[in-house]
Amino acid sequence: MKPAINPNKIVVFTGAGISVSSGLEAFRDRDLTSVGQHEQLASPHAWNRRRKEVIEYYNWRRECAGKAQPTPAHLAIARLEQKYEVVVITQNVDDLHERAGSRNVIHLHGELRKVRCCGQHALVSDIGISPQHLGDTCPDGHELRPHVVWFGEQIMHYSEAGRHFKTAAKVLVIGTSLQVDPAAKLPKKGRYRAEKLIVNPHFDVADRPYSYRIIHKEADSIVPDIVAAWLEGQRWDYGLGRA
Repeated sequence: MKPAINPNKIVVFTGAGISVSSGLEAFRDRDLTSVGQHEQLASPHAWNRRRKEVIEYYNWRRECAGKAQPTPAHLAIARLEQKYEVVVITQNVDDLHERAGSRNVIHLHGELRKVRCCGQHALVSDIGISPQHLGDTCPDGHELRPHVVWFGEQIMHYSEAGRHFKTAAKVLVIGTSLQVDPAAKLPKKGRYRAEKLIVNPHFDVADRPYSYRIIHKEADSIVPDIVAAWLEGQRWDYGLGRA
């Protein structure tokens, strides 16, 4: 038996596109090697062979994320908690949702602000925007690593995220192309009767999950309006604004 839909529950699923105006994009644009660095350094193999470089790379990313600011879309999502039970499920490793005021955030790919023990118990610690240093250890003596999901590793909280999609009355997907599995499969778990929207100016309609409506707009230009409609208890009718 399928779990019942909670009429007061909203799931917001976000990718990198929600952060375009945060300042993170500018940092990426200025560092032309960032994509290559990510492919080379975001892996267990790199951690074993190039540990110092991996730590320096994530220190740089942590610094960039710390300078970035929540966008109007982040802030609007947080306002939904005035009326609804809101679960934010994000592929992003920054803390912009939390700084915008969202209180229930699930990070599928980890968090830049955190490090975890390489030992059996994988204890997680929050270091904020402070740099990690080569040789830093947890209390049991094992070395600390960035608390992020690397290539070849399983994403975090997948089952929990799937359960939230199955019980949400509204689903808002923002800034992701839904091309990378297994995270891309999560929106398909949304219920047929739920109100389901995808906000992405570049989304390929051919990739649309069943019964989702596509809004080809930047997040900052449309998410605040969607939130305003939902806070007033209205459905969002794309093309007409509020239903």
